[in-house]
Amino acid sequence: MTGKWLNISLIEDFFYTLLKSDKLGKVVVGTKLPDTLDKNARRITLVDIGRVRDRVGYGSGIVLVFLFSKSAGNGEKNVPVMEEMEEFLRTKVAESRHEHYNISRDSTYQDYHSTYDMHCNVVEINLTII
Repeated sequence: MTGKWLNISLIEDFFYTLLKSDKLGKVVVGTKLPDTLDKNARRITLVDIGRVRDRVGYGSGIVLVFLFSKSAGNGEKNVPVMEEMEEFLRTKVAESRHEHYNISRDSTYQDYHSTYDMHCNVVEINLTII
């Protein structure tokens, strides 16, 4: 029975607990980076819980994980840092075991946040709630 496990706040807590690590920097749960974040941060991870659907008997959803890393000194993407962040996320998703949440990695695309001067890889995570 899915019941309370469909609650976004419980899903947010699951992902925050799963991903909290120095390898990902500050982990923020929400739909955007707060204005109060340190603009000199080297790494930030934003977890955006998209739509959660009740499918009668199980639930499903999409979670977007934004992996931000500060640009290299020349303004280019800091590929070694981004690779470390992506690999940490890949490992955490693969090793995740939860009684009610099954997750799998889907697509990845790039982005850039000019306010923070951070390159970003956005990883889409499929969520099944049982």
